[in-house]
Amino acid sequence: VQPCSAALMTTNRCNMNCPVCFTRKKGDPCYEPTVDACRAQLAFYRAHAGEDGLVELCGGEPTVREDLPEIAEAARALGFSYVQLNTNGLRLSESTEYCQVLKDSGVTTVYLGFDGIREGAYTTKYGRNLFDEKRRAVENCAKAGLAVVLVPCVIPGSNDDQLGEIIRFAKGYMPAVRGVYFQPVSYFGIYPEGENPRITIPEVIRRLEAQTEGEVKNQDFL
Repeated sequence: VQPCSAALMTTNRCNMNCPVCFTRKKGDPCYEPTVDACRAQLAFYRAHAGEDGLVELCGGEPTVREDLPEIAEAARALGFSYVQLNTNGLRLSESTEYCQVLKDSGVTTVYLGFDGIREGAYTTKYGRNLFDEKRRAVENCAKAGLAVVLVPCVIPGSNDDQLGEIIRFAKGYMPAVRGVYFQPVSYFGIYPEGENPRITIPEVIRRLEAQTEGEVKNQDFL
């Protein structure tokens, strides 16, 4: 079996302490491989995936590593043409210069957690309103020439009424924003105790059709 995409866990550290997180568990010991260890993992994957393999740099939050550009450079040196950074965007919101460093080191696409355009979407997921930081991250990436994919974690009662507005926001920042990747919430890792509302992919699609007034249609999805 030949793989086509892989996620490299660069660290499980994070610069947030979100009430909802499916990439970490409370009390996990620190995991952060060295640059050389990351390079070895990338080389192993490259040997098995071939020249069309895609790689994601994920966490935790990868940007807490000051040597993250070195890992991206290692991926580029190995011949990866698509290097995706999975991030909450806080570090990217601080300066265009940092976004430029990432691009120059080999990052091609930013996979940005982006849950809505109103406060409630962020207080549920992150514990505080981060919309301004998310918008600045998109704008800084656009200035640096980094492609962005917005990634909303869809939580019923929190942001499932903002899906159309997210699409409209994304359109306003094209061509820097290349797409929107809706992820219905999954309850593993860190999440509140008690009843947690779920939402299915078909329910997300129906909301998209209604909230975009048919611009995005049910039949557009396979």
